[in-house]
Amino acid sequence: MSLIPRSPSTTAPNVFLALAQHPRREAAIVIRTTVEPTSVAAGARQALWTVDPRLPVDNVMSMAALIARTDTHNAFFVRVLSGLSLVALLLAGVGIYGVISFTVNQRSHEIGIRTALGAKPSSVLMLVIRQGAVLTLLGIALGVTGAVASVRFFGAHLEGIGAANASSALTYVSVSLVLLFVANVASVLPARRAVKIDPLVTLRYE
Repeated sequence: MSLIPRSPSTTAPNVFLALAQHPRREAAIVIRTTVEPTSVAAGARQALWTVDPRLPVDNVMSMAALIARTDTHNAFFVRVLSGLSLVALLLAGVGIYGVISFTVNQRSHEIGIRTALGAKPSSVLMLVIRQGAVLTLLGIALGVTGAVASVRFFGAHLEGIGAANASSALTYVSVSLVLLFVANVASVLPARRAVKIDPLVTLRYE
């Protein structure tokens, strides 16, 4: 038994075991050749059948074809996960927009009072945007902290997962900016409608 140490070209250690001691229902044989790989397929079958004529030999392919098939499967799962991530981002954006928009609409009476007391519409807008941004930034901070903690937890058990890389940082920043933009839009639109209403109308309605 021999052990191949970890190196930049291998993702995990490999252990070679004798087939007689650890039999398997299926086995793979790798042949290195300097000629076209498919041209030695027939000879490889004959060599195996000289050992045991009952051995089934199938799935004969070159290493390039095997890697291409594996990459195709991985690309499919990446596309599925990317689609689910976009759906999750969309749902988060819709949820943030709905909550903040509802909260600002509920403050129409307060906005009317501030305007009646002489507050400038621009000041009221900045106040509403700032308060909405603070809540959003707090939620983003908690979300990023949870995401980093989750990635580190799974990274300790799965190979190739890490939180400290450029791709992860770009993802965190991009998602945070998108959610912050949605929160600002959700704050501005109802606040602009509220400040355009005559304060006396708002107060009389309440």
